[in-house]
Order: sequence, then C-alpha cells, then structure tokens
Amino acid sequence: MATAQDVARFFIDYGEKSNERMTNMRVNKLLYFAQGVHLSQAGQPLFPDELEAWPFGPVVASVYHQYKRFDSRPIIDAEAGVYRDSFTESEYGSLLDTARIYGVFTTSTLVDISHKPGGPWAVTMKTTEHIIAKDLIQKEFSETNFLRPFVLPLDAIDIINKRDANGILILPREDDDEEWSEYDEV
Repeated sequence: MATAQDVARFFIDYGEKSNERMTNMRVNKLLYFAQGVHLSQAGQPLFPDELEAWPFGPVVASVYHQYKRFDSRPIIDAEAGVYRDSFTESEYGSLLDTARIYGVFTTSTLVDISHKPGGPWAVTMKTTEHIIAKDLIQKEFSETNFLRPFVLPLDAIDIINKRDANGILILPREDDDEEWSEYDEV
C-alpha cells in the first residue's frame, strides 16, 4: 500500500508536468479526494495515513509538515517522480481519475467542495475528534457520483444570474430582444 507521501509526490509530479501550481493546501485537498475516489472504487484505503479535519479542510498532517516551508508557494520536491512503483494498477487508476476530475478546479473550489455541509469534514469538525473516519469518506464518495464533475450552481454567479419566464438561463447579450429575435423560433 502506498503512503500519503507517495500520493502527494504523484500530485506534485502531475502539477509539474501539467504546468499547474501545486501548493501544500492543494496537495492536501487532492489527497482527500484521491482517498475518497479509491475507497469508493476499491473498497479499501489508498493510503493508511489519517486525514484530519483542519479549519481549511482535510489534511494529512505528515504531508502538511513535510511541505509547510513552501507556505502558499508551489512545492518543489526533488523526489516528486519517486512514486511509480508504490501503486497497484487500481491505485494508479484512482489517482488518474482524481487528477482528471478534481484537478481542473482551483484550490479554493476544492476547499469549498471538501467543506460540503453534511460531508465528512463538516461532520468531523462538529465533534471533538480530529480524524475523519474512512467509513465517512467511503460513504460520501460511494453515494456521490464523483465521476460527474462538481459544478457550481449558475445562480451563484451574479453576472449570468438572469432567467426567462421558463427558467432558461439568459446570457447578457441574449437579453437584447431586437438583435436576437430571429433566433426565438429556433
């Protein structure tokens, strides 16, 4: 079984290869999502390290402490590519799924997703426990279709928050009836 550090190195390497800024906070959020994806796919943890409920979301303490010297700057890890033999085919597949699905979001969006009301982090933060139970993570990711990317509700975006009488979203330029009237019958 891989360690959380192996998984972190995978994401740091992924970030370097995809020209993505991989910070300590981002790596820790991706660790959470990778653990959830693998628990739901394989029914067992991707890594044995515990995820803790910290104010800014789930964190693996040992990974946080390993990279805290970078603050909010991109992590540079000379051993970032030293992880390949640490994963089974199934584990590696879960990592690729995690990168594909959750890697497209900003770090602040990953924080928002991990802070979902009623989710494992939120439930744990309301207790005296700091460890997020793996069964809570597995339940969350098994019940949620994680393969469908998380989408913010359009109503949360002010600039395009106008709908017509049928509830259809109207983009700003479409609001000009004269210019767009020829498309009304389409």
